[in-house]
Amino acid sequence: SWYLHLKDYSMDWSIGMYAICGIKKSGERLHFDSILKITHPDDQEVVKEHLNLIVKVRNEDLCEFRLVVNNLIKHVKCFNRAILDSDGKVIAIFGSLIDITDQVLAQEEIILNEMRLNEAQELSKTGSFEYNMETHEIFWSHGMYLIFELDHKVNVSWELFNQHLYPEDRIKIEELNKNLVLGSDPWSYTFRLISATGKLKHIEVFNKFSNSALTGAVTIVGSYVDITERMEIE
Repeated sequence: SWYLHLKDYSMDWSIGMYAICGIKKSGERLHFDSILKITHPDDQEVVKEHLNLIVKVRNEDLCEFRLVVNNLIKHVKCFNRAILDSDGKVIAIFGSLIDITDQVLAQEEIILNEMRLNEAQELSKTGSFEYNMETHEIFWSHGMYLIFELDHKVNVSWELFNQHLYPEDRIKIEELNKNLVLGSDPWSYTFRLISATGKLKHIEVFNKFSNSALTGAVTIVGSYVDITERMEIE
């Protein structure tokens, strides 16, 4: 945590603040510039803007920015609160700094992995889905939207799926769904669909029963493979 005196912009830091900022505690008086010096150049104006905002609104504020400590980038979240005198004037700002580097890096890794998966599905013309048998909610991966040639903003439903089924394959899919036995072994089949742009596509499907990792609900998870080119060659 830290305490900023607006009279001269001097600061008081806790031991944890020194640790996060990688600065050894000494008898030297700290100043607002002490934090600005280790703030990432691209974030320095952001820190100043949030400081001015607190003084203006005389309330609390939350901001995230980066520090450069020993040539390494740290992501931090700062909770700030204005300290008022008896006349309601802001005389100081109290703040607490939290190192969120691990969380940010983990989130960036998740995003990167998702991008890799999307690229892989696009190249291989595959997609994946999950159907919740209790809520009837359906999740589609990026690749599924590409196969159906639909915008990602479109709400996915069984009605939408049926609309794109090749008419002669609808009865086949209905019979497969009726004969499903909960907990049965994985199953596969092929069918045809009409994409949003009117293209006839041949799809190979691999399904299995599963349990949601979050809710424990019974789901059907599966993958679609666009085998149109292979069928045309055969």
